[in-house]
Amino acid sequence: MIQTEIDRLATAIHALRPDWPMTALRTFISVNLTGYAYQDAAVAMAHVACDPATKTPARVLASGPWWQATRPGTAHITDLPPRFVAEPGPKRDPAFRRELIDQFKQDLHRPEETK
Repeated sequence: MIQTEIDRLATAIHALRPDWPMTALRTFISVNLTGYAYQDAAVAMAHVACDPATKTPARVLASGPWWQATRPGTAHITDLPPRFVAEPGPKRDPAFRRELIDQFKQDLHRPEETK
């Protein structure tokens, strides 16, 4: 990882865990995670930071599901398709639309005193 990636990762994790100081995160990442790909370190750190059982970022150094999440081809809950059901939209009534346009035109030509 380059310094820019370390800074970005530290900022992102600090946003998730404000109780972890930014300078400590930068130091931790630069000392312990520079051998990992930026994307893998980001996924693992985010996973650890979002776990309420985690007290310090050092937990990422242990074996755990955060490193499994970085492997391609594994099924994650986020891989499931969303349950999207389109809501029926409002019916377009040309007569109602014409009525709104006519009302708008009338309001445009009405004197200021009567508005």
